[in-house]
Amino acid sequence: MTLLPKKSLLSLAAAAVASAALAGNAAAAPTVKVHSIFGGKGIHVGQILDVRAAGAGTGKAKSICWDPAPIGRPACSASENGAPSATGTTKLTVKLADGTTLHKSITAAPAFKHRGGDGGSDAAPGHVCSKGITLWGNVPQKGSTVRKPADKVTTLDAGAQVAQYNRIGDYVLYWEYATNKAGFGKLGCVTDGLGS
Repeated sequence: MTLLPKKSLLSLAAAAVASAALAGNAAAAPTVKVHSIFGGKGIHVGQILDVRAAGAGTGKAKSICWDPAPIGRPACSASENGAPSATGTTKLTVKLADGTTLHKSITAAPAFKHRGGDGGSDAAPGHVCSKGITLWGNVPQKGSTVRKPADKVTTLDAGAQVAQYNRIGDYVLYWEYATNKAGFGKLGCVTDGLGS
């Protein structure tokens, strides 16, 4: 057995400590992070997901592509929000401004058939009935019919596809898939399912 001189052992120890320090300071490689908005449980068809690049210095994604395309949206866009359109595997491709391309596959469970799952945080797909619906930023106080024009978010046409979330009184929180606009609309103006 050969023994190293004391000086060599100290050099090796110093090199090991320096190497560990450099590894600890290295920037984490960018990755794709996916989570359900409003804290919904898991990933299922119709659930709005937030998709972004994470890691040191990644910044905002230049484009995010879905295969298959998300509900009501093009396959690729700059939007960080979308909802799986089919059960099974959805492939996500995130392109960063520096040219880096990241990939992630997610598995979507079947859609919920009706809103209100997990306390209202699990979305159920729906479509606006024939008369359309106005979305508001706030639920009106009970008994109040007065609305501030500034509180109006948008008006959705008949057939618009929406994620249905929680019910508050006579209102439900709806998120339109195509525009990513959300607000509270009157109960009874949306039918379960995406329609035709």
